[in-house]
Amino acid sequence: MAATQWEGAGFKRMKRQVYLDYAYSVADLIWRDYDALRSQAIERGKAALRDQGRLQNTFQFVGTVAPAEAVRYKQTGATCYLERAKRYILDVYDVYYALKTYRETENIPIRNADFPTLGWMFEPEPYISAYNSIKDIANFTDEERAQVEAVVERAMRPIERMPEYGPMNRSMLRALNLAAAGSSFPEHGEASKWLKMGRHIFADSLDKWSMEDSGAYQGIWLYSFVAYNEYVPTVNVEDNHVVRHYADLWSRLVTPLGFIPDYGDWDLAEDWVHIAAVMEKCATQYRSPTLKYAVNRFTEAHVGCASGLSGGIDRFLRQLISAHDWSDDALAEQSPAPHSQEACDDTIGKKCVFRNGWDRDSSYLLLNYRDEPATNEIYRKNLTLTIPVKAEKTHHGHNDENALCMLVAQERILLTEGGYRKGAERDCTYRSDYYHNKLVVRKGVTGSHSFFDHVLDFGEYNPVRTERVYFYRFDEVDCSRTRLYDARNAAVCDRIVYYLKREDCFIVNDVVFPQEDGSYTVGPVYHAQEIEPVGERSYVLSQTDISMGQELRYAQPDDVKLHLHFPIDEYDVELQTIDRAYRNQRAVSQFFAGYANGRFPLFFSSVLYPSRQGRPSFFDSFSYQKKSKGVGLQFSIGARCYTIFDRYRYESKIEDLNKRPAYSFEAGREQVFDLETDAYSALTIREDDSTYFCCVDFSTLIYRGRPLFEMEAMEQLQLDFKGPLKRTASWSNWDDRVPM
Repeated sequence: MAATQWEGAGFKRMKRQVYLDYAYSVADLIWRDYDALRSQAIERGKAALRDQGRLQNTFQFVGTVAPAEAVRYKQTGATCYLERAKRYILDVYDVYYALKTYRETENIPIRNADFPTLGWMFEPEPYISAYNSIKDIANFTDEERAQVEAVVERAMRPIERMPEYGPMNRSMLRALNLAAAGSSFPEHGEASKWLKMGRHIFADSLDKWSMEDSGAYQGIWLYSFVAYNEYVPTVNVEDNHVVRHYADLWSRLVTPLGFIPDYGDWDLAEDWVHIAAVMEKCATQYRSPTLKYAVNRFTEAHVGCASGLSGGIDRFLRQLISAHDWSDDALAEQSPAPHSQEACDDTIGKKCVFRNGWDRDSSYLLLNYRDEPATNEIYRKNLTLTIPVKAEKTHHGHNDENALCMLVAQERILLTEGGYRKGAERDCTYRSDYYHNKLVVRKGVTGSHSFFDHVLDFGEYNPVRTERVYFYRFDEVDCSRTRLYDARNAAVCDRIVYYLKREDCFIVNDVVFPQEDGSYTVGPVYHAQEIEPVGERSYVLSQTDISMGQELRYAQPDDVKLHLHFPIDEYDVELQTIDRAYRNQRAVSQFFAGYANGRFPLFFSSVLYPSRQGRPSFFDSFSYQKKSKGVGLQFSIGARCYTIFDRYRYESKIEDLNKRPAYSFEAGREQVFDLETDAYSALTIREDDSTYFCCVDFSTLIYRGRPLFEMEAMEQLQLDFKGPLKRTASWSNWDDRVPM
């Protein structure tokens, strides 16, 4: 589809009618070509019978359009919309019957009749809800009511044969469909079974965290959880901490342009409505002006760049209606705090958002370090041993741990995700680690010592474990350190992100600890539509055409570039064309390929600088020092001289394990350039009249021979409560500006 561009601030004060207006516009597109669509569906169904022996209703989607027409009739009073809704509902049966009759007439043997009327996930509940809303006013005959019941009954059969379970979208959709069927057709002979089965599946999501690390599928799961309670009241959503947690998570992820980065199995323009509905529900329930602000920006972005039926939006008109019904126009909106923060924690969300505001020209970077959780064993094993998901982080997740999912600056998207997946023929495509902006590690090397020749493997999911080491906000800089344990490739990898707020610059340092003696190929990878070298170890990344899915693109001017610089001069750099985000893109990596062991960690540094100008002159000012305990970087931007120190290992601070504290300044002290400290990480900014510093886990910072921070010793209890010793403890973090 032709590129779509959306500029401007969207709706000045969004009203909930926008959801219905959008649903009506989609419904009108379906109705415009309805007779042709119906005929085509019947012909496709006949072909599937002849060629594959499959009896499947290829017109089932109209059941998801019916809710919009039913609501439009109630809002406008125009009977034409009531007639459309009724026709959609009955045509699902009529097309099924036409195909069934054709099969009998042609005496075609059936190989597969699993889905003769509706699918088992997205279609049944919208179909049932539309019928419920008009059954008392649309003059259904007894025969027509029986047809509707037959459609629903046949839609429940595949769920009974393959229920699936666990806190994920596929199971919760089944529970919702069963609840809708059982409560809406209470006289049916299977109703009690449907309701009981729904309760059992629902229980697997009750008070559980999502198994999935995909915004799209988390949204489907949680929307279905909330909607289930409208059929079978079970929990009070207002008091449910899980629902609130995910609404808060998504609100923190909203970018300055309104989108939420499409982490995991997700395309930027698709499957957004479930999230919007849940956020509207929570904003209303909790009377949260910041949630209201976030969902308004989110909805404005998606409605503003919508195009026709792209993204399969016709499947989700029921969810647009829910978003309208759960929204409250009387609730005032208020922008959230304009600073970096975690989203929302270091256990469930496992994401860090770096930002300097919520305006469209604000800067934003998302780091995702969510791994596959160790909980829900029975659910994970049932899933992975039942359906083909070998490429996924169970479930619908990617190998994107410690990846930079999206970077936005100056109203431009400069780093993006790589798409949902290429297709079922190779479902690892777009999900593997090398499709993401992250450090990639492989054991071994190629004969040519090439990076991409070695790492571009088949790409099955590699289970890793991650943890947050720290996340802090300081006056001048926000920073995080997250760790990845990779057993398959025998490496532990730390990613350290510094956001220099005044300079609007990101420094990304990667420390790799080989766990075996042997050959490794390792390095950070960055992707863009175009990547061009612009100097020694410097590259310019251009994005004018952002993929939002297979059908839709987001076009933006080529006036803001992401300038990338690798300060470390001892590694090779390689460029590669790669099929990513449904088209050819470019990838660049600075990498090591050779022999390594745990005694000598590998250190990589990347500078990311958004700019409308040419290559930044401060790239030429970088120098570095590698010491036994860590690495120092130094560079100057204007009159400000920056020094950064990152320690390799916490253990290098240890003096004596039989003492408390076991660490000491003398054991941990390291000097890089003019900075001397025992900090885990430290940063100084020297200006003419002052020096600013911030440190993590430290007792002392000395700069140019002058102590800027120094802890005093005090008596400390010792192991087994022996006599105390006078020793120095550490502060977790501190920053200050000292006159010089």
